[in-house]
Amino acid sequence: MASPVPAITPSYSGFVGSDTAASLTTPPTCVTNYTKGAPAGGSFTTSCSGASDHNYVITYVPGILTVTPAPLTITASSTTVPYLAPAPIITPSYSGFVNGGHDDLARSTPDLHDDLHPGCSGRRGLHDDLQWREWHELHHLLRSRHCRG
Repeated sequence: MASPVPAITPSYSGFVGSDTAASLTTPPTCVTNYTKGAPAGGSFTTSCSGASDHNYVITYVPGILTVTPAPLTITASSTTVPYLAPAPIITPSYSGFVNGGHDDLARSTPDLHDDLHPGCSGRRGLHDDLQWREWHELHHLLRSRHCRG
C-alpha cells in the first residue's frame, strides 16, 4: 500500500520586526507532484505560490519530497531438533507492511529450507531464491546457531 500525499507546508525567512506568517495578507498555497503509490526512491518537487503582502517582495524556492522505503522485517522461525535429526523447514513471518498491504512476497513462501548437516562443513546453510542482504544475514545467524564450536 502506498503512503498518502502529505501536506506541504512552507517555511519562511525575511520577516521584519515582529511580522510572522500570520502577518501575510494572503498566505501561500503549497503543492507537490507526488502521487499516492509512487515507488520508493522517487523524488518529487514541492512548491508554494499565491502569497501576497504589500510590505514584502515575495520569492519562492521549490523543495523536494523524497519517498523512502518502508522498513519490513522478515523473521525466520525458530525450532529445536535432536542431534543428527534432519534439518527442519524454516518459515518466514512478516512485520511492517505499510497500511496492512502485502505483495507477492507475502502470498508466496520463499524457500528457506535449512539443510545444515552434522559437522556444518563446507558451503551448507540457508538456501533461498531471494538475493537480499537480509537473507544473507539470516543465513549467518542460522548457521551460527547450528555450527557452534
